[in-house]
Amino acid sequence: PSASHHYDELLRSTGLRDRDVRLSLVRDSVAFWRTVSAAVQLLLLFPFALTSFLLSLPVSLLTTNLARREQRNALANSTVKIKALDVVASYKILVAMVFVPIYNLLLSGIATKLVGRGVWLLPILYFVILPPTEYLGILVCDHFVRCWMRLRATLFFKGCAPSSGIMQQFVEQRNSLEAKVRDFVAELSPQMSEEAEAHGKRQFARISVSLERAQSEGLLRDDGAAGATVAAPPMPLVDLEGSDLQSTPPTTDRRGALEVGSADSGVAVVDPLLGEALREERQVRAGTASRRGMQACTMQ
Repeated sequence: PSASHHYDELLRSTGLRDRDVRLSLVRDSVAFWRTVSAAVQLLLLFPFALTSFLLSLPVSLLTTNLARREQRNALANSTVKIKALDVVASYKILVAMVFVPIYNLLLSGIATKLVGRGVWLLPILYFVILPPTEYLGILVCDHFVRCWMRLRATLFFKGCAPSSGIMQQFVEQRNSLEAKVRDFVAELSPQMSEEAEAHGKRQFARISVSLERAQSEGLLRDDGAAGATVAAPPMPLVDLEGSDLQSTPPTTDRRGALEVGSADSGVAVVDPLLGEALREERQVRAGTASRRGMQACTMQ
């Protein structure tokens, strides 16, 4: 934990991410062409990203300021919240749901006034043009920031000699953490598999006991081989207290046609024991599939 914390603090101090360190591990030729591609995209997207940024700036300022105020109130009135990021996200959504339609209406009115084509242009701008334009602007700004981060990471790791020597610490520490994580997974995975297998066996034993008990008490009746079905008239279902529930055919399970009910009474009984046993069997099957998936990932 101390090594990972130190690595995280190094990334925070430089404003980098683990992705930037990972991308710097490629060959110099690959890094060069990626950097050139990012630079070209940065130049092409700059006017569109700037326009989208200026248009969305009022919305961003308003939602951010109001959300921060709500965050301070939530932290002051709560003893369990640490950062109250859920409050920030929820309040930004609530404010944007109210402010964005009003802001779009204002932009549509200004554009209609400048164009001078008449009032009929207002609904077209508001409903047809502005929503996809704003969505594309968000995508452009997001891709613009990614290209800028790619260029900055290349400058830190490759372009500047003094900083590249310092940034080598990131690479070494990341390689060390990666090796520790792989060793930890390799050590813990067999133990988890054994524990999961033992737990599955215990649950299977409980299921077998529950089914045998239900069958011995006459609550289960096997009417043939697996996959067989029984055409029987509907019987009124009653719970263990004796109140009517519904009219339905007997219950059929994948092990065979299992009719729930007493052979003498002819009334189906909703048995909690049987329901619990079947639920446990499904959990065992799900745990087995999860364990196999984990073993496959470990082998890879």
